Amino acid sequence: MSLERYFARHERRFTKTRIVVIIAKYDSVNLSGRIGRANIMYCVSPLRISFGGGNTDVEPYRSNRGGVSFGVAINKYTFARHSSNGRTDTSDLVDAIKKRFLCSDNIVVDSDAPSYSGLGASGAMAVSVIGLITSGKMPLKDIARIAFNVERDDLCVAGGFQDQVWASFGGMQYIEFGDDRFDVLPMARTPFIDLIQDRMLLVNVGPREDGIQIHEDEKRRTEDNFPILDSIKEIANEERRAIRAEDFNTFCSLLHDSWMYKKMLSPLVSRNDIDEFYDNARNNGAAAGKLSGAGNGGFMMFIANDISQLKTFVRDSGYEPEPVKFEWSGMKVVG
Repeated sequence: MSLERYFARHERRFTKTRIVVIIAKYDSVNLSGRIGRANIMYCVSPLRISFGGGNTDVEPYRSNRGGVSFGVAINKYTFARHSSNGRTDTSDLVDAIKKRFLCSDNIVVDSDAPSYSGLGASGAMAVSVIGLITSGKMPLKDIARIAFNVERDDLCVAGGFQDQVWASFGGMQYIEFGDDRFDVLPMARTPFIDLIQDRMLLVNVGPREDGIQIHEDEKRRTEDNFPILDSIKEIANEERRAIRAEDFNTFCSLLHDSWMYKKMLSPLVSRNDIDEFYDNARNNGAAAGKLSGAGNGGFMMFIANDISQLKTFVRDSGYEPEPVKFEWSGMKVVG
């Protein structure tokens, strides 16, 4: 879909300045003279979907056994910009970042995803705000690390490390986590990966419980969950091998296994209606899928054997299927 058609379809969602920054991101349009003030700066960071490895990037597993995450950034974004009219965001996240950087600027933020979407919006938002404050001149690894530390240390919000990394780097990545370290191993774009993209749908299955509650329940089960997390980590590694081997059926089988193991971590990860929807989807064009993020609601990702059949089923079930495009760029400062 062209940018013009995209903005025409979603006209009410976008301010004039937000349209300009997205066009600039893709078409390298010069912002000067287009937004009223040439010195207004924007930062844009992508959201993500995870294929496997989720929860192995969470303590104490990450430090004890090393975690991994395999997934891809997508064409949904968080935005941060300097305010030209004195408005400022007063959320705890933005305030904590400004405090770290001794910043008193007025900053406003926005996101393509609703709260508790499971697409890593809070981590991506932290990356966007840090990128804005630092004018994008800080190394991406440092931006990801600070964004993680703000949420985990300053705000004491439970969660993993993958969201901040994808928002910073973009692309399809296999990420390895250890005690206070992470390594980003990028996957090159190929026609087979484009095929995966073209057969993928996102479906918002409705609001979920606060992800913090899910993480806390999983933390209480940590020792019992270690063998499950071992399996989740190995599945992520096998998924990467299947992508490299261009083995669609094996990749889909592993994605399904990843979702089955994820549900073993806590009874809060899924719901009966979600399980029924998933099972029926697999009988109506879906090869595999999983909930993004902590679970219990938000966006479910599907990969289809028959994309048309799956779209029809999703609509008949009362949901709206959303096509996905992978985002191969990470955090970007414009202006």
